[in-house]
Amino acid sequence: MIITDEKFCRELLDNLNDGVYFVDRDRRITYWSKGAERITGYKNADVVGRCCSDKLLIHVDENGNSLCLRGCPLSFAMNDGIDRNGEIFLHHKDGHRVPVTVRAFPLRNAQGVVEGLSKYLMTIRTRPSCSNGSRSSKKWPISIRSPVWRTGASPR
Repeated sequence: MIITDEKFCRELLDNLNDGVYFVDRDRRITYWSKGAERITGYKNADVVGRCCSDKLLIHVDENGNSLCLRGCPLSFAMNDGIDRNGEIFLHHKDGHRVPVTVRAFPLRNAQGVVEGLSKYLMTIRTRPSCSNGSRSSKKWPISIRSPVWRTGASPR
C-alpha cells in the first residue's frame, strides 16, 4: 500500500517522539515536525522558511566546531546523494546544547534527482559520562563522540 495523503503523512511524522525536518536544495526548512519542536524548543513558525545555517540550530562537533561551515551532513548528502548519520550537538532555543543522533538522507523526484533532504533527529537518551566518570552532572559534557559522517546505502 502506498500512502500519498499529505495530511496522514504529516500526522504520522508529528506523532514520532523523534524529530524530522525537510530542507530544499538551498537548505531552506520546508517542514518541521512536533518532535523537532520538542527536541529543539523551536516552533514550526520559528524555522519554516529559514535556512538551517541561519545560526538557528548551530550544529557542532564534540570540540564546539561549527558543522555548518565544514562538515554539514546535509551538504554532503545533497552533493553526492548518499545518506549520512552521526552524533552531534545542536543548540536548543533556551541556549543549552542537546546531544543528538542525526540522519540526513536525500529526497528524490520521480527522475531520481535530489530535490531536498530529510533530517531525522533522535536525542541521545543515555547521558554520556562526564570527564570524572560521573553521570550525575546536570550539564552535558562538551564531548560525546566525533561526528564522523557514516554513509548509508549508495544512491538509488
